[in-house]
Amino acid sequence: MRFTRVVTAMALAAAAGVASAATDLGDGTGTYSFSLNHDRSYFVSLGPGTYEINSSVSSDVIDFDKVWLSTSKDNHFSPNGNNDLTMFTENSPTNWSTSNYIVTLTKPTDLYVDVDTHFGKGTNGVYNGMLTVTAVPEPASYALLLAGVGLLGFMGMRRRRG
Repeated sequence: MRFTRVVTAMALAAAAGVASAATDLGDGTGTYSFSLNHDRSYFVSLGPGTYEINSSVSSDVIDFDKVWLSTSKDNHFSPNGNNDLTMFTENSPTNWSTSNYIVTLTKPTDLYVDVDTHFGKGTNGVYNGMLTVTAVPEPASYALLLAGVGLLGFMGMRRRRG
């Protein structure tokens, strides 16, 4: 009897740990896909810089309670902490998205997409998500580009005259 309780407790603890874990999608810029049937956080590790974020989460079956971006995993799936960046837009109960969200990071940071379903745990349905992270050039990069183009134009003018 005691053995059964211990095994049951261990199984429940393991299931709770799986449900609250965050899934590592990768490092740096790119397009990442994810799919599951219960609440989950997904993250991408980014270095310092400015990034444009486009993301969506949708399902044919699951209605979402909330979907949002944050800089750390939210333990209770509640977008009201100091680490939250923005809520996704609810296009419909089954389709949430955020477009052209710009974030500037001053140190290496994990960027999370937090998905909160009405169910919390596994369901018969599945949701699919996409996260696209694109680096935004710094103003100094634009200045360097313009200087290079100007130098090429100057060199072209000198050749035509000479």
